[in-house]
Amino acid sequence: MDLTSLKRGLPSDYFWNKGKLNLVRILFERVFSKGYFGEECKLLCVGVGTGDELVVLNKYGRVFAIDTNVDAINALPDQNCYEKKVGNVCNLAYPNDYFDAITAFDVLEYVDDDSLAINEINRVLKPGGVFIFTVPALPFLYSAHDRLFNHVRRYTINRMMLILSGMKCVSKGYWMFFCFPAIAYKKLMNRTGTKLIYTPLPSFINNVLYSIVNFENFLISHKFKMPIGTTIFGIYEKLMVNEVE
Repeated sequence: MDLTSLKRGLPSDYFWNKGKLNLVRILFERVFSKGYFGEECKLLCVGVGTGDELVVLNKYGRVFAIDTNVDAINALPDQNCYEKKVGNVCNLAYPNDYFDAITAFDVLEYVDDDSLAINEINRVLKPGGVFIFTVPALPFLYSAHDRLFNHVRRYTINRMMLILSGMKCVSKGYWMFFCFPAIAYKKLMNRTGTKLIYTPLPSFINNVLYSIVNFENFLISHKFKMPIGTTIFGIYEKLMVNEVE
């Protein structure tokens, strides 16, 4: 969860946040089941926000956390990460071939030079290591929300495939298909807004939406492909030395 969202009144139990955390679990289980992680696995979490995902990541190895926001790093409980520090994805202070996995959940949209960020991620990943990410989807949905959060862009799957062309795709797809019409309508109606205030949902509505999102997560966990969504997720693998041309 983004710190800005929390400060602007988005509740921590908001259906989107809980649903995304379950998506993260699914993506990690998909990777873990393929045997990517060993007992001494090192994971780098780029752009931790409120650190919700760290609880999931901790199950798979030692978690190194970085964020450009000092407050975000200081707020992270020490028990949730092996190391935490202020850092930038475009200039990672780690040696080559260091991490088994790197995550960037809703991070790349903030970065001016996302190709440079991907190059740095690829550099510090071990050959055969994995990059797991989410990004906001579909440029035509760029709205006041994106602008007020300082998002540089929204993505297409083709753009992600292009900037990740030096890596091997393990899995990719859309998320938030069933809620897409409502979310898209809200974004399109709020292209020029200057304020972002979250109105708490009634608990019943929030729970219904969470159930809908979790049904979609269930389908994704069984390899169903959503035709569209407001988020793109992906798992990409760093090429082994003998795979690099």
